[in-house]
Amino acid sequence: MSNKELHTVFSRGSGMYHDVRGSGNVTNGSRISNRHRRAPRRYSPNNSRMSDPKKMRIDVQVDSEVVVHVKGIQLNRMEDANQDEGVAMETGDVAGGGVVNESAGDVKVEAQEGPEVNGAIKVENFASGVNGGASVADIAAPKVPKTEAEAPAADVVVGDNSEDAAPVLSLVDVASEGQPSRITTPDVVADAPKANGNGAAPEANVVVDGPGTSNQAVVVPVAADDADEMPHLDPEIPAADVMALVAEAMAENPGRRGRPNKTMLAARQALTMQEVALQQAGTSRGRKRTAPREEDSEDETDAEDVPEDVEEELPEPTPKNEDLSRGARSTRAPVIPKEAVVKAHTKYDYKDFKFEKPTPEALKAIKIYPAGGTRPDKIHKTSADCLAKCSIHTIFQMLGASLTDDQRDMLLKITESVKEPHCYSVEVPLDKPFPYIENYRNLNDQVNALLMAQPVPAPKRFVAEKYPPPVTFTGAPYLDPDTATAAEILEFANKATQIAEPLDIAERTFMFDGSKDVIDSEKEHFKEFMTEELKENGYLPVPIFTMKTGTEEEIAQLKKQIDTTSMCIIRGLDKVIGFNNTEFTVEALSKLAPDYPLILLRNIPSQSFFNWHTLINSESDSEQPKQWRCYGYRHYVRLHQFTTHFKTMMKASEQAYKQILENPNNSEEILKVLKEKYFKDQIPMGEDSKTHRAATIVAFGSNMDLDKDQIFPNQAKEVKKFPSFLAPAGENNLLSFSYESIGGLNKPQMYLKFPCCRTPAHFENSNLGSINHNIGPGDCLWFGIPLEFSGAFQKLLKKKLYSTAKHRAKLYEYEHWPSEADCVQYGIPVQKFVQKPGDTVYVGIGTYHWVQSLGFTTNVSWNVGHPTFNQIAQTAIINDNYIANVAIPLMGLETTMWNMIMEKSVELDQPTKAIVKRILMRSLFKAKRDYKHAKKEKLEVVYDKDKELNPVERCFNMKCKAELFNFIPLVPAKDISEMIRMQHEDTDVASPVTDTQENSYCFGCLSTIAKSFLRNLKVYQRHSFETLSTAYDQF
Repeated sequence: MSNKELHTVFSRGSGMYHDVRGSGNVTNGSRISNRHRRAPRRYSPNNSRMSDPKKMRIDVQVDSEVVVHVKGIQLNRMEDANQDEGVAMETGDVAGGGVVNESAGDVKVEAQEGPEVNGAIKVENFASGVNGGASVADIAAPKVPKTEAEAPAADVVVGDNSEDAAPVLSLVDVASEGQPSRITTPDVVADAPKANGNGAAPEANVVVDGPGTSNQAVVVPVAADDADEMPHLDPEIPAADVMALVAEAMAENPGRRGRPNKTMLAARQALTMQEVALQQAGTSRGRKRTAPREEDSEDETDAEDVPEDVEEELPEPTPKNEDLSRGARSTRAPVIPKEAVVKAHTKYDYKDFKFEKPTPEALKAIKIYPAGGTRPDKIHKTSADCLAKCSIHTIFQMLGASLTDDQRDMLLKITESVKEPHCYSVEVPLDKPFPYIENYRNLNDQVNALLMAQPVPAPKRFVAEKYPPPVTFTGAPYLDPDTATAAEILEFANKATQIAEPLDIAERTFMFDGSKDVIDSEKEHFKEFMTEELKENGYLPVPIFTMKTGTEEEIAQLKKQIDTTSMCIIRGLDKVIGFNNTEFTVEALSKLAPDYPLILLRNIPSQSFFNWHTLINSESDSEQPKQWRCYGYRHYVRLHQFTTHFKTMMKASEQAYKQILENPNNSEEILKVLKEKYFKDQIPMGEDSKTHRAATIVAFGSNMDLDKDQIFPNQAKEVKKFPSFLAPAGENNLLSFSYESIGGLNKPQMYLKFPCCRTPAHFENSNLGSINHNIGPGDCLWFGIPLEFSGAFQKLLKKKLYSTAKHRAKLYEYEHWPSEADCVQYGIPVQKFVQKPGDTVYVGIGTYHWVQSLGFTTNVSWNVGHPTFNQIAQTAIINDNYIANVAIPLMGLETTMWNMIMEKSVELDQPTKAIVKRILMRSLFKAKRDYKHAKKEKLEVVYDKDKELNPVERCFNMKCKAELFNFIPLVPAKDISEMIRMQHEDTDVASPVTDTQENSYCFGCLSTIAKSFLRNLKVYQRHSFETLSTAYDQF
């Protein structure tokens, strides 16, 4: 038996202390004022200060008032031939012990020998002294033989300790009721406690059990010895979550005595978010493990009482000053399993990603780009100069056809400094096919491994779920999609919670890591049509396909070509189809909808290789030109206000252009006047913006929807002139089967641009292709990363933007403007080219891209999705990539696939049928799981054919917006409190509601709303299971 010193310290500032004898009485205790607080002394077994930082203090929070500090515990293995099990200490219900002294001070606690449970000693019967002095507690522990094996990190064992309980899991895998921690445990925790004198390392476990709140434990570094600085936690927070989070602080240098380090402070803030999420999920505090779920009990082999892996979800950070009442615990439903986050973000060291080495020629090419910090005064001087010269260049393009050679040379010399380097495009005949036509970007092997995996045996146990998780499409299935009938799928859903292997978050965090085979083959293909040598400088040309006649044969050749390229320019298409560009000018649109609320994106104008803060950055007085994060600003104006400013600056630029032609020697002074005009006439920003006094900030009218044909009839008519495979809702377009109008997807959107406006880097929604037609009169600069390098690009993105743990889970969280020099330096090929007025750019499936305007111009854009194997496969794969990065796809893939097969209007080849079958199988399984969940929660399920549902239902929570396919929970809007609706609408003022308005929620978001608001909730069923089964079996 070994003696350990236990020290009990009261929570400061409290006048009420619980009677720890379990009597339930509450006694008055002496308040300890802030002035007289002192840091609790730390004790080691020899009553000296602990110098070993790996001997940790364990704070066990008994309730909101009392904290028990177990100082310097080191559980040693003792020799005993009759004992084979490891030794652990189990904190039981402290409320069963002695009386807490009413005075302020230390309480004497004696730990008596408790009953042994599965090799653990349960400390539960406390005899407490009544005086305030500190004393020694004896912990009875059985002896075990010595061992030379290295001990793992301190474990937290939860729930059942019976003979058939599962083996002990590691700290990052298990927490209260199996809740996995999301913060990795550093090596300093894995090394504690220290080995015995004989060299054997003890196997230390903290066993969480008991009905009280005593299982809440916090491991903190020894140096953080000020109890005032300790985080006092809500009892709902699992011990392992707190231990893993705070243990991260131990890897850093602790702060001065009595002050936590930065990681500890960050940990406190995270604890509040964990409290919210875990209370939503109904996490118990040390409850005994319950019986298997009802659906699992149908299989007798599943009835064993074993620890479950309960999938916990990550919450969205709670907004400041948010009222966390019962009715509004969170503004976001959890999306991603916390255990998976831990695995994903401990697997990768974002500082050590492996990238392709660039060629010496590539390194030489990027040396032209500046590096180093730049002061704001210099930034805004060069910024205004760039804006003025780009404006002059646009007018030069419009009116320069009649100039003399001397005038042309003079203007080119003036605008030479804003010319973009390394832009490459090559004219390629339509009848010269590109390589890898049958194997898009040479990725078929990887795609088949993800989506077409052979079935594997189902596990005997399934992960328990609080509510059905989002449907995923990668991983090996448990049923054979080629042979399984709908009845077999539905029957399997009665006893299983998953129909395929769980989503591998670590593997799906990034897209593909392909080879350079396609790039090398395309370069060889380009060489045939180039007049100059193709440089190996890290850049890849894009093809230009010129349309001459618009015949069916030529259109068919174009379709075949664009299905293989990552990006291309289609030149002359607007002429052969008779597209009227004048219907899409700023003036024409403003006449039709002058009061349209236009989104304005604001940024500092500059050349593409700079990226500056739009608002003042108070953190430093200089900026790095290659920073990736976008620091823009957005607000709304009426379209007529934007149009007035647009026309004014176009006129001022044209006037400056003519003055330069008349007096070329005075060009600098003329440009200075134009810069001042831009500065004085810029559109005002909101009161919450703080810009540099010398900054000129351009305005970008973004995402103007043309979805109302009655307002924009001519524009709708013009867009329909595009060939069907390029039209926004053309025949056999996947988006036409969603039966809904989504701006930018299957409805055109306009982009109204001044020079130097930017569209940050992004995939198209759901990896779809996209069309972008440049109305003019200015150019646009495009950048692209081929699909096979998307994984490497995302890793570089993480390296540049998401270096801290709190950001790593969300790849799509921040807008970013990549540095082309960084991409080339890390061996990622960049496509960079100029889109002229009248050019149509096709962005291929899964191509990462970003755009900058080089002059005054407008663009019309939309998405296209072809019902092909490549398109559907990439949409399914990025669906899981979204989930792995806590994002939601905009395209409703489930609804689209079911509508497509029910309509029977598309002929699919066999590979495409096979992949659609796999999507439908998982969707059908998910529908049955939704139904079972609704029944289990005693929700009213209604199948009403006359009920009007939206073509694609989505969660009303704007921070979720998950697709709801077959079971749609509808809640009368008037039943939801205004505060919750504000949070779900992500606005400061809730929208007015009508008596008949209903809001749809996913089951995850429903779990965050108090049941008192859901008294009139009904779950509507879109299709009967008979309908779905018939469609599935006949497909």
